[in-house]
Amino acid sequence: MEKIVVKEKPENISWDEIHDLLWTAHAKNREAGMYMKAPAMSSEEMKAHVGENGKCFVAMDGEKLVGTCSFKIVCKNKWYAKGCKVAYCMLEGVLPEYQGRGVYSQLITFREEHIRQCHADLMEMNTAEHNLPVQKALLRKGWTYVDFIAYKTTHYSVVMVKWLNDCPFSKWKCWWMFTSNKWKEKIKYKPGRVKRFKK
Repeated sequence: MEKIVVKEKPENISWDEIHDLLWTAHAKNREAGMYMKAPAMSSEEMKAHVGENGKCFVAMDGEKLVGTCSFKIVCKNKWYAKGCKVAYCMLEGVLPEYQGRGVYSQLITFREEHIRQCHADLMEMNTAEHNLPVQKALLRKGWTYVDFIAYKTTHYSVVMVKWLNDCPFSKWKCWWMFTSNKWKEKIKYKPGRVKRFKK
């Protein structure tokens, strides 16, 4: 294995290749019955999702594409992001044989450097409740749990953010909002946003 190089997606790496990498990277999730939205997108949908104000990054082992991540700038009206310029992080994956080697950490560090140049107030992403390796990597980088969502998927998702200046909220408030939203969503919905109690 050569030294892994992380860079902005060059023209010679196609969105079809990004799609194939994400599909392969999330194979274990599918085997476990968790179907993520991103790998199921077509390459054209991925390109449109990143859009004109977003960027895609790649990790390369020589000429081999081994990892990717993206972000786009959005406006949010959540309790943790009112009036903020938010860098929404997405489309992340590392090939199975490269997982556990620090490739994901390199990708998110590189992405954060570019997000800071966009003068965003915070970064946000969500991941499956049981995707502990990603959550642990983000916690080590200073991210915080802020919300819990039952999407129309096979699992629940946690929302994590990292403020790029000082966090305007106490750790207690972040913990309380995350925990209370978690139990509200779990009481109200089964996975797949299926209502537990019907009128």
